[in-house]
Amino acid sequence: ENHVVVIRVKEYKEPSQRSLEEVKANILVSILDTKARERVIEEGKKLLGQLSSAEDSDAVMQELKKEWIKSGDFTRKETKIDKAVIDKAFKLESPTGDKPVFGGIALPSGDYAIVRLNSVTTPDVASIEPEKKQSLTKELSGVIGEADFANMLSNLKDAATIVIQEDDL
Repeated sequence: ENHVVVIRVKEYKEPSQRSLEEVKANILVSILDTKARERVIEEGKKLLGQLSSAEDSDAVMQELKKEWIKSGDFTRKETKIDKAVIDKAFKLESPTGDKPVFGGIALPSGDYAIVRLNSVTTPDVASIEPEKKQSLTKELSGVIGEADFANMLSNLKDAATIVIQEDDL
């Protein structure tokens, strides 16, 4: 369908620089937010170090009066857990023995999530139906192809000399 939109400017204000008094509160909030996020990351990394080096991470959490949010088994497509946390969990090394592996990530909300990976469940490939295997193979081939293309494009951009001609814009 074709649509036409007509817009009329009812009032126009010339762009102007706002006074310090007008923007002071916003600047202060921005600075405080940045400092708070930096502090959260700093404290999160400190706790991550304590947990990684501790024999009993549950004792460390109990001492700090903090609790784990337990998720149980999940897949990459889990929707009840923050995507960034899932991505971090899947990037961690597999734990060996009974010792969990830890990782940390700053979230866009300003929080810092510490991921404790207790175990990794590897599916039995022999039990997967042939149709499902074929579907997964196609999906994986597509993902690998996209990653290869993105890497190639990035390499080409890095090697190329790009000139933007402002006159043509």
